[in-house]
Amino acid sequence: MNPQRLKVTFPAAAPPASLDPAIPVFHRFIQRGQVEGLVIDVADYRHVPQGPGVLLIGLDVDYGISGDGLTVTRKRSAHDRAGDQFRDAVRMGLGFLDALAYDGELDDSFDRSRTTVAMLDRSLAGDVTADLVGEIEPVANEIWGEARVTPIGNNDARTAATVNVAAEAGAGEGALERLGGSRAPGQSGGWDIRVEDLIELRERDADFVLLDVREESELEITTLGGKNIPLADLPNRLDELDKDAHIVVHCRAGRRGGMATAQLREAGFTNAWNLNGALMAWKDRVDPTIPRY
Repeated sequence: MNPQRLKVTFPAAAPPASLDPAIPVFHRFIQRGQVEGLVIDVADYRHVPQGPGVLLIGLDVDYGISGDGLTVTRKRSAHDRAGDQFRDAVRMGLGFLDALAYDGELDDSFDRSRTTVAMLDRSLAGDVTADLVGEIEPVANEIWGEARVTPIGNNDARTAATVNVAAEAGAGEGALERLGGSRAPGQSGGWDIRVEDLIELRERDADFVLLDVREESELEITTLGGKNIPLADLPNRLDELDKDAHIVVHCRAGRRGGMATAQLREAGFTNAWNLNGALMAWKDRVDPTIPRY
């Protein structure tokens, strides 16, 4: 199945006390490029009964917060199977929640181990719920280790096919990294730079050092051409780096790069910086041809 739109909802453990902060928070996300997808506007539907709340609207994805939870709606994705759309939506949602927690202005009470999935596509005739379960279940098990995927019964043929996905509490820990998420703000304790900053550095500063702390086997998948010192080897190979150099560290998704940058700073490399989101952010915002792994 290749639906036109697929909506994933992460339920709220308790309704947010107020959605007022959502509007400035969403505008900050646009300005700082903190969430995945090309997001361009904010819409307030709080006045609509049972409406979508406050929406962060994008070209290929919408994010929304209401009393029910966080919704992530993949759009214009009919070239992808429902399972692939689900994987993308979960990755985007977990990255969004990561950015939300870092911002701190909105209550972060969303459950990362449970979702509902609705297939919003009137062109798919008949009862396709069983097919949707078949698409979602293997991906849910891949994300959370083990998950129960059950249809939500509804005799009204006009409503969207919907399933419920539930994993053990806490199973979402580490899922964003496993999915190749790229928007984990604050990865290095204040020493992050954006991929856009790296573009500028490459254009005007030929002397900076790009340090790749991934494993050698990962270089065979893709590379940005930096000097490779795996994170585990870094403490014993610091003498290969100049303490006065301008160093930008990257890994796959940002976690190892943040750890390496902290090590470098502690060792006296005062001009060491982490590439926030690392290769996966580079894929999302600069070069979509590199693989997500």
